[in-house]
Amino acid sequence: MSKANKISARTSRSNVSPSAKVTISQLPTGVRGLDEILGGGLPEFSFNIIAGAPGCGKTTLAHQIIFANATPEKPALYFTVLGEPALKMLRYQQQYSFFDPAKLNKSIRFVNLTDIVLKKDLGGVLEAISKEVQASSPNIVVVDSFRSVVRKARGKDVMELQGFVQHLALLLTSWQATTFLIGEYSTGEVQDNAIFTVADGILWLTQVTERNSVVRKLQIMKLRGQESVPGLHTVRIDQDGLQAFSRTMGLAGKRDTWKKKKRLSTGIAELDKLMGGGIYEGDNVLVAGPSGTGKSALGTHFLAEGLRHGEPGIAAIFEERPQGYVARAKGFGLDLETPQKTGMLEILYLRPLDGPLGGRDDAGNSRCRETAQGQAAGDRFARGLRDGVGARFPGGLS
Repeated sequence: MSKANKISARTSRSNVSPSAKVTISQLPTGVRGLDEILGGGLPEFSFNIIAGAPGCGKTTLAHQIIFANATPEKPALYFTVLGEPALKMLRYQQQYSFFDPAKLNKSIRFVNLTDIVLKKDLGGVLEAISKEVQASSPNIVVVDSFRSVVRKARGKDVMELQGFVQHLALLLTSWQATTFLIGEYSTGEVQDNAIFTVADGILWLTQVTERNSVVRKLQIMKLRGQESVPGLHTVRIDQDGLQAFSRTMGLAGKRDTWKKKKRLSTGIAELDKLMGGGIYEGDNVLVAGPSGTGKSALGTHFLAEGLRHGEPGIAAIFEERPQGYVARAKGFGLDLETPQKTGMLEILYLRPLDGPLGGRDDAGNSRCRETAQGQAAGDRFARGLRDGVGARFPGGLS
């Protein structure tokens, strides 16, 4: 029985029990931070659009997804249309750490539809896609750029384009493929557009200018079947590809009750007494005051106290160099050099002009999760704001 017939048979049987609830599996994106924003990953067999202006990271995002999921048993099919040829595209994509050349032609196959789009109508394009899908039975299908396919229908009946999109969605869903259509769209094109109406998910990438920096943003404009974190999230592109920084700490989970919390020492005995034993684990505490009042010293004592109890720590500083931070701590009788050498302490120097605060702050949070194989409880995080204020992870002094 073919893959399409199997899913048709399952659909027919499911009609017998209308109360049955379908379980939707999720695909990992391979993008650090994005799964948390999506609520766990992308819905399997969904029909998605990755939209935005040129240079936002649409193609790189699609490549990360296919390289994270494609296997010989569950291959990915990547259609290119009137854009970069596959050879040129791969020349740049292979610079990223996620790129695995061993997957090419075995787990990931590229198909150029340029000639078919130029010479045939939408029906011919649909037939060509259908032929390739039936031949390889892919788990993931990408069309880049789908906007080029849509231009084929410009000046024709709108219903013809809508029919093409619906037939394409039905075809790929029936073959149990998770689909991504990549296109250069503006926000004004979303309304009354057949493509966005049919889509199950819309991932919108933008570039905005913030003072002297150009910052990439991601918005989950639409996602059927599951909750996602709303709003604009910062995105960075480096040697590992895209990284997404949620504007919150992901979807809110179950909160710990106060009875479960313990108090953590600040490293200053008299202050602990004033606070009833120290700071509650997981709390965020703001230490404020003018220069020279001891904010940085308090943060350093807090960090050193955790190290003394065997808790790994991180210090993220903006204006003071790491060497100076360690030397100043030594003046208080606190040894931060030894924990650095043993891997118990990492000092992150984050220059203030390197980008938005959200992305830099998440870099510290990410390192906290990675330190000591993800031991969160008891980890100490000193975050430097202005002249080096202390912080705590989870929670914080800042």
